[in-house]
Amino acid sequence: MFRLAHISDPHIGPLPDFEIGDLTFKQRLGHLNWRKARARTFDQSILAAVLADMKSAQPDHIVVTGDVINLGLSAEIERAREWLEGLGSVDEITVVPGNHDAYVPSAVADYADKWQAFMRGDGLVEGYPTLRIRENVALIGVSTAMPTAPLMASGRAGSEQLAKLARDLESTGDNGMFRIILIHHRPDAGVTPWHKRLIDAAQVRKVIAQYGAELVLHGHDHRNRRAIMEGPTGDVPVIGVAATALRPTGNRAGGSWNLLAISRHGTAHEIMLSTRAWCNAGGITTITEERLTA
Repeated sequence: MFRLAHISDPHIGPLPDFEIGDLTFKQRLGHLNWRKARARTFDQSILAAVLADMKSAQPDHIVVTGDVINLGLSAEIERAREWLEGLGSVDEITVVPGNHDAYVPSAVADYADKWQAFMRGDGLVEGYPTLRIRENVALIGVSTAMPTAPLMASGRAGSEQLAKLARDLESTGDNGMFRIILIHHRPDAGVTPWHKRLIDAAQVRKVIAQYGAELVLHGHDHRNRRAIMEGPTGDVPVIGVAATALRPTGNRAGGSWNLLAISRHGTAHEIMLSTRAWCNAGGITTITEERLTA
């Protein structure tokens, strides 16, 4: 059995010190949004509690599906490197970037350098999609992160990356592996606000429909959600997880993490999915448990 932990959108805070004059226009808008909303929406004590709960389960591997930081500041990226190192070794952590990690063009090269040990494929292979094999599980990381205009949070995989994704899905499928696609923006056909959409989601779905996958894990929406996509032999589960530091509101759970226990039975796989979350009553509890087959 392979036990995989999934977290997303930690949006590590608080923001580091900076000179407002050094910020781009987009970063200034993001800073204003942080002060008016996000600083109250995200709670670093919840983040710490969720991570402690996750680590206590001793998963075999941890995946982070983007938005580790907020404004693409170099100091944020450096602090995030230290944060990732605190989660575990580079062989135990896989990261794909989100739109906030690529908030401005300069951030892309910066995180690619400072986080590269957690982002590259096996054999020190760089570039996307990344491919990491752990036991019989193929972790395929797709980057949809790209700098966008102010007030935009969209993403794109791009034709070159999709062509390699098709090859990776085909080769790992031929070898009987359990294929998990890691991606920040949700690729299913559900309704997404225009400014937050995955621009080439239809093309991503087409690749998966042709070559298959056993599971898709994503972030971006800041909520726990379930969906399906079409595969060549059946539905492919699409699983999102709430932002790790999110405060609960109303009946909506706060910061969450998913535990996926993957076991093989002959040619089929079984997934036991548990979602644990910080709830209004205080503390972390299991809010859903379900069995999936692939």
